[in-house]
Amino acid sequence: MPHTFSWRGRTSQENLPSGLDDYPRAFIVNEGYEIHLDLQSWMVEFSHFMSAYADLLGDLDSSLLYLQRATLITHELHSKLYNANLNLHCDYVGFQFAPIITQEGKVAEPIEWRSDYKCGKGALNSLREGAKCTHPYS
Repeated sequence: MPHTFSWRGRTSQENLPSGLDDYPRAFIVNEGYEIHLDLQSWMVEFSHFMSAYADLLGDLDSSLLYLQRATLITHELHSKLYNANLNLHCDYVGFQFAPIITQEGKVAEPIEWRSDYKCGKGALNSLREGAKCTHPYS
């Protein structure tokens, strides 16, 4: 997804690439599909820094370019990582598993999370099934 960022190389037990090994992440790793709030925020700040640095060097074109990128990244942060149900910004973790309790015990059901909160028969997931009414945030 353009203007979104995620740490690469994390596992379900650790996230050493971010330097935040104790920061909670989803159990299932969806590398290339997740969006991590902390990295997204860092990229907004970095883009602002680069804009100011380019401005200091007199490179107004680059300054404007970095400022535009900061705006795009900020927009994606708010549109993709804000969970209105919790009134909180969170990681977007994508495909996870939801437990189902059966008579034989627990089973895992795959759920493809939707950021638009649509669910049911009118909102099909990638498996062409009605999307579940849950959220994709950790």
